[in-house]
Amino acid sequence: MSQLSLSRRLSGMNRQVSDIRTRPSFSNFTGEFPSDRLGEPIKYENLIERDFLLLAEDCRVIETLTNRPDPLIWSYRDIPCTTQFEFGCQLTGGRRALVAVKWATKVRKLRLVELYRAARLSARRDGWRLVMLTERQIRAQPRLANAEMRYFNRRRGPATPVTQQQDLAIFHVIPAGPPVSIGEVRARCNLGRDGYRAIMRLLGEGALQAIDPRVPLDDHALIARTSAL
Repeated sequence: MSQLSLSRRLSGMNRQVSDIRTRPSFSNFTGEFPSDRLGEPIKYENLIERDFLLLAEDCRVIETLTNRPDPLIWSYRDIPCTTQFEFGCQLTGGRRALVAVKWATKVRKLRLVELYRAARLSARRDGWRLVMLTERQIRAQPRLANAEMRYFNRRRGPATPVTQQQDLAIFHVIPAGPPVSIGEVRARCNLGRDGYRAIMRLLGEGALQAIDPRVPLDDHALIARTSAL
């Protein structure tokens, strides 16, 4: 393998920052994601980074999120390498993770799996877990759709007398023990269309929990209380 081809592969591992003059596309569609965890917007460079941020905001294992963490210094076949990953995460229990977010076509074309495997050893010695994700993992359904529903309904703003009354109505019809379906709760609370949005908000806040995260959050999904108002 030539040094030039290796240089290209290593460059493909680094987070690509789009030039403002670049024509927008799915691979460089930039924007800012409103992060509750950071208390400020996080810039993303493409749509799968945006989708990862949505999952990260919904994940209770992730405590804090860092945009463009400090580069990792590692080696590949005794060649020193430095890589700027997309995100860094502080996890529960004091754990830390570096997250690489790449399109599957780039990973395959540049044969990046081998390089990430080598970088993972150095990351582990530095106390990091290195995770490489493509759109196949990030956009797996129904996880992404469920996270989106919880996140955007949770961000509807501070509590108001109306939302507080909705919460009371929902908690009144959900027993403290056995789970019930979302459809049953909607039928009992008599909130109409607002009932589903209120349930999603309470799921996002953690006051309710989905029994099986592998199923869509539709009327058939079972939910249960995790706390009292």
